[in-house]
This record gives sequence, C-alpha cells and structure tokens, in this order.
Amino acid sequence: MSLADLLAQSRTLTTHLSKPDLPQIHLGLDQIENQSKKLVHKQRGDIDSRAHYLLASGGLNASDLSSKIFNVNSNLNSTFEPLQPLHDNDVQGYLRHDYEQTIISAIEEGRRDTLNDFHDNLATNMQTSWDKRKAAIFEELGQHATGIAPTMDYLPESSLSASVHASIPSTSLAMNTRMNSYVNVVKKLNEYRLQGYNYGLISEFANVAKSLSTTDSRSNQVHDCWNLLASSLREKSVVNGEFQRAALSEREYAHAYLFESVESESARNLRTMWTNGSKRFLEHQFLKYIEKIIVQNPSQAQVGGVPLIQNKVRGFLNVKYRKNGGWSDPKIEIISGQPIWAMLFTLLRTGHAQEALELATESEEALGKTEREFVPYFKAWLDSPDQRLPKQLRDRFMSTYNTRIRFAAESGSIDPYKHALYKLVGRAELSRRNLPSVTNTTEDWLWLQLSLVRESSPGEDTPSESFGLRELAGLLLKFGEKHFDPKGNNPIKYFTVLLLCGQFERAVGYLYNNLQYQVDAVQFAVALSYYGLLRAPEKSHTSEIELLTSDANGQPALDFARIIHRYTRIFARSDPQEALQYLYLICLNSDAPQPISRQQIALCHAYIKDLVLETRSYAHLLGEVKPDGTKTQGLIERDLKLIKLDDERDYLLNIVKSAASRAELEKRTKDAILLYNLAEEYDVVVTVLCRELGASLSVNPAPQNDDIFDLARGILDHYKRDARIAHRVSQKNRETVGVLLRLKEALTLYEQSQLDAALSTIEDVKLIPLNGDVISITRKSEEFKDLDESISRNLSDVLLITMNILFKIHANLKESPFGDSSRQNKMSQLRAKARTLMMFVGLLRFRISSDVLQQLSRLDVMMV
Repeated sequence: MSLADLLAQSRTLTTHLSKPDLPQIHLGLDQIENQSKKLVHKQRGDIDSRAHYLLASGGLNASDLSSKIFNVNSNLNSTFEPLQPLHDNDVQGYLRHDYEQTIISAIEEGRRDTLNDFHDNLATNMQTSWDKRKAAIFEELGQHATGIAPTMDYLPESSLSASVHASIPSTSLAMNTRMNSYVNVVKKLNEYRLQGYNYGLISEFANVAKSLSTTDSRSNQVHDCWNLLASSLREKSVVNGEFQRAALSEREYAHAYLFESVESESARNLRTMWTNGSKRFLEHQFLKYIEKIIVQNPSQAQVGGVPLIQNKVRGFLNVKYRKNGGWSDPKIEIISGQPIWAMLFTLLRTGHAQEALELATESEEALGKTEREFVPYFKAWLDSPDQRLPKQLRDRFMSTYNTRIRFAAESGSIDPYKHALYKLVGRAELSRRNLPSVTNTTEDWLWLQLSLVRESSPGEDTPSESFGLRELAGLLLKFGEKHFDPKGNNPIKYFTVLLLCGQFERAVGYLYNNLQYQVDAVQFAVALSYYGLLRAPEKSHTSEIELLTSDANGQPALDFARIIHRYTRIFARSDPQEALQYLYLICLNSDAPQPISRQQIALCHAYIKDLVLETRSYAHLLGEVKPDGTKTQGLIERDLKLIKLDDERDYLLNIVKSAASRAELEKRTKDAILLYNLAEEYDVVVTVLCRELGASLSVNPAPQNDDIFDLARGILDHYKRDARIAHRVSQKNRETVGVLLRLKEALTLYEQSQLDAALSTIEDVKLIPLNGDVISITRKSEEFKDLDESISRNLSDVLLITMNILFKIHANLKESPFGDSSRQNKMSQLRAKARTLMMFVGLLRFRISSDVLQQLSRLDVMMV
C-alpha cells in the first residue's frame, strides 16, 4: 500500500463514531514513530518465555522490570515533546518549540555552572581561611620555640630575692641585623619620650633603611617609602634634642585623624596636607628620573653648561621626542622651536610651578592669539591657595574648554600636554581623569589624580566636581593588588600606592602579610602610630586571625598591639629588654577614644606581664630585693611614664602583683612567691607558702618538694629579721606556716625511723591531743573548723602517721627482751595515747575517710 492509501484508510477509522465532528489528530513522523514504539512494547506476548525462566532462576521478575523500563522510557520521551502536536510543515511551531528547548537547556546549564562555581569558590575560600589560620598557628608555634629559656635557681639564700636568678645572653641569636638596627631606633625614641623631647622617628628609620640598602636591594624601595612618609608629614630630623620647635610632636595628628569627623575642617586639612606631600614625593622622584635620563643620554639631551630646571626639562624632552633632528610625535606642538606645552606640564610634574609660570609668561606672545588667554588662567590657578579658579574666570575657562579643547582632544588633533594642562587648571571632566598620552607609568597617573584631588567642605562643590582623597582611595581599592602587582613579586609597589592615598591601616596590614617585609611593616606601624595616624580597633571589633578590621564607623583599623606582641615573641626570650622597648609603644594609643584607650593600656600591661613570666628576667625587668633589705629598680619601674603608670604603687599593683596572680593561677608557685615579695605583699607570700606547703606535705614527698620547705624557712627567717615586714604578716599565717614546717620535720624524722623524736615533735605541734581528758579532747575537735585548709587537708595523713609511730614504738617495746617496770609503764602510756587519739578521731569521723578510719582502728586493736 502507498502512503496515500494508508492516509485514506486512517481517516475512515472514526466513521463509526457517533460524533463525527470530533477534531482530527495530526501527528508528525517523529510522533508516529514514538507511538509505534509504545505499541510494540505493549505486545507482551513477544517476549521470549525462555528469558523469563532464565531471569526468574536468578531471582528477577522480568515482567516487573519490563514495566519499570517502559515507564522510564515513556517519561523520558515525553519530557521534551511539545505540548501541542506539530505538523511536518509547521515551521513556526517547530522553531517555537526549539526556542523553548534552547532556553530550558541554557537555564539548566547556567544552574549547573552556578553550582560548580559555588563549590569552587567555597573550596577556595575555605583553603584561604585555612592557610591564614595555619600561618597564624605556625607563627605562634615558631615564636614559642625561638630562643633558649633562661634557667632559674631556687636554692635559698639569706633573702628571697637572692634565691632566684635568670641568665640573659648579651648577644641575641634571634634578632638579625635588620631587626637590631631598627630596635636601636626604638630604644632612642623611648629615651627621648622619657626626657620629653620630640624625635624625628621617620627620618631615623629612613637612615636605617638607607644603611641596609648596601647589602639588601629591598631596602632601596623601603627607603623611598620612608621618604614618602617624611614628605607627606613634613617631618624634620631631630638630633640630640635640637630643633625642638621645628620637630613634630608625639601624636601630632591624632586629634584630626582619630577624633574628628571625616568631614571636619581639621580632617580635610590633614588630607590636603597628605595629598600635597604625596605629590611632592612623586615630583621629587620624577626629577631624579629626569636627571638620570639626562646623564645616560648627554648628547641627545644637550642641556648645556647651565643646569637650570628648564634646561633639564628641555633636555629630557629632547631625549624622549627628538629623533634624527626632528620631533618623533607629530601631536607635540612646537612653538618657537620648543615643545612649550610639554615643558609646562613637565615643570609642574617635577614640582616647579613657579618656573612653569615664568615660562608661560615668557611664551605668551608665542602661544598665539587663540592660546594667549591661557596664561592669566594659569597664573590665577597657581596663585590660588587651593588651586581653584574664581567663579567668573572658571566659567569663561570652561566655555573655552568645551568649545575648543574637548572636541580637539576627542578628535586627537591637540597636543596631549596642552589638553592635560587645561584639564588640571579647570579640573575639567573629572569623570574622565585618564590621560594615557601623558601618564605612561603608575606614578604619572597617581600624580595626575592627586593633582585633581580637592578637599571641599560639604556643599562647596557639585557632585560632578567632588573628588577628594577618599574617592581616590576608593578607586585604587577597586583596582586592588593584582592591578598594581599582577605577578605578586613586588608587594612594596601596592604598599606605596596605598600610602599615597592615605590608607595607612590597609597599607601596613598588606605589607605585614608579606613575610619578607614583616620587619619593615612593624616599623611603619610604629611610626604611623607615633604620629597618631593608625586606628586601633575596639576589643569587640578585633579578630583572632585578621589584623585589619573595621571600627564602629566602618573605618579601617589595625590591631597594632597584636602586631607588636607577635613581633616581640620572636626574640622575647633571648632579648627581653629589646622586646620591652616595643611593648612600651602600645601605650601610644593611650590617648585614643574610649574605650580603646583603656583597652590598649590594659593590653600593654598584659603583654609586659607575659614577657616577665615567660622570660623570668625578674631582676632585670622588675628589680630585686637585696639581702640587706634594699630594693633596686628594674627597667619597667624606671620607665613607668611610658606605660601610663603614675607611681611605684601603681606599678606594684598593675604589673608586679598582677603578674604574681597570673603565676599563681598557672601553678607557678615559686614565681608567684617571688613576685608577691617584689610587690611587697608579704602576707600573701606567706599565704601562698602555706598552700604550697600543705600540698607538698606527704608521707613520701618528692625530692623537689623539699625546695619549697627550704624556701619557706629562708623567707620566714628574713621576715623575722626585718621589723618593717614582720608586722605586715598576720598572726594566723605565721602560726599556720609554723605548724606546717613542724609537721614536715616530724614526717622527715618518721621517714628516718627516729620515732621518739617524731612523736615528740608531733606533740609539740599540739595539733592532735594525745594526753588529756574528754573535755580537752572535745575542745580540740571543735577547734578543727578554725584550722587553715592547708593543715586540715593533711589531718588524715598526720593521724595515720601518728598512730603508726605509736604502734611501732609499742611493738619495739613489746619485743624487747628486757621486762622492767619502766617498759610496761611506757607501753601503757602509748596505749593511752592511742585511745585518746581514737576518741579524737571519733569526734571527727565524718571528716576522715573510711579507709583511714579502718587502718586507725586496726592499729589500735593490735596495740595490746
């Protein structure tokens, strides 16, 4: 049959229905093929019966599997079928269906890509976070392992202070040459601060970097950064306290930077000063570059015998643009044989504005009729303190710029240096601040941006004219590190960029994260903090990992205290005195807003206590008490002004006593005793001694426990001899320590089998009643509750030892071959003492362990 016959026959299939007006179903070839396959699958009889038996023998239901496979195929086949049947000639329907399927596929692919990107980013972030955490952990572990811990000798001498010594190596093994050079500057800084002198800190750090540049190429770049700071802050070097009036004072800029609103006049003035200083640095740097080019190309430069700045600029432009007797760039406008516009711009670029004005004035006629009016604009712009044209002049200037200069620049028919000068003078088109023809380097581009920066008061400029240092910083932060240092091999470049735009916290934080520059980063943090240009975070805003965080106002803040603490941990054990000099600097932030000020002082004191306890350099750091009772000052006590303590009492309370409390909590009892003694807390010394003696009192004491008893005897002897101290120790503590020492003596005699002497000593202590009536025994039991805990905790052991002494003496007498009456009387006395002891135990049975009670009862029964 032909296809036409099949079609005619198919149309007769519905003639027998009662509703011949039903719509006909038109299927395409693909749909017919699909329906045919479904009919084939419905023919269950075609399945080979042998296959059924084979699968059934393996435990599989062939019919059930066939139904499931059929359902899956049906669902899959119908997934991408059109909702409405498509005719073979329905092109629009096919295209619509294909378009819908393309959209669905794109959505699915986008979802899959998004999911993959999410997992990739999650893995990257987790790895980055782990790397930071791992670096912090390794840094901490490495710092703990650095240096050799000094040893201590606790052997008692005539006084407590003489019983502890710490040896400190005179030469540091942990500090390298770079660190040693910087720490000498910090020492001198603290000396000046103690004497009330200002100090040119940045200049001194710059000298160190310069001296190191002969052996370390990195120091050249670091030296340039110090010069940038000195230029921007207008710092002048101070030598031996001279030129005090010209020197910057400690925390010179703290008020404007830390306390004032960013929109305040003082904050704007600070940003303006920094902008001008950054420009000066870039100008001076560019001038050195010009001089270098001239020296390298003397024949092309043709400077002549008079090295005036105009001649240098002309020579530089000759090297740059003159080739074979002509000018290589046709856009450069040559006036009277000179590239006037290029020279004017280059003079500004090197910081010679007055020379540029003189050249413009001399060339006014040569500039021609169209550009002659530029000179008065240029002069008015340079004469303005904030380089702002008066409104009337600016309106005329912008009219000229919009009618001639802008269109010429867009068509490329203008000298690029002329365009740059017009843009600078009028701050024109601030939304288009990039001039690639004249800003070939990062430094050139930054200089142009800084030249366009203007700190205006709120409402002074329109939004289109507003472009300050903060806006420039936001732009540079968007570019990020990768833009300025794509290969990651020159971190000092991005550090310089951040400094130029006044991002001090971010700059130091970024540099500190580069291991090879960490030492330098710490010194930059010190210098900026010294002048008040580093925000410290409030404690609630600090992070355990990140040093750079934000304060309550969203401004960047750097954890200066933690940077200093981490740095000093490197050499704290080998050079505690040098570490102390850096820790003093944390209190530079003592004038910060509250509660930051209070928290920074507390951190400084806490880190100093850590240093004292870790290094145990008590004599050097805290001082000591001589055998004759005289006290010598330590380094910390001499420098109280630097850590914001008013007098010796504050020092003893906040540093020495606090360190002693820490040592006591950490179970460093001997350190605690020494520190409490230095803090003149003599009664507390005896209290700690009592607690330690009570803990060390045992039947079989460890050999090292004997030291504490020897130390206690030495302390008590010293306190008894010094009337000034004796009256400051409470009667109860004196009695308690006396009892513990006598008990220790008794236990020692017992261990040496000197039983009679041991028993006599225990009776002398009068802690346990061995003689007396019921009333005296009862009174003694009632006194038990008033005993110090260091004694009461050992009562069970003392009772058991006493009973053992009685039993052993009784047994020795019993086994003696001599049977005189005195022996019998002594045995009776021993039994009486044992009964008295058991009566006392009976009154305290709820305070004594059942095991000890059983042993006591057994020994008592055996004494017959």
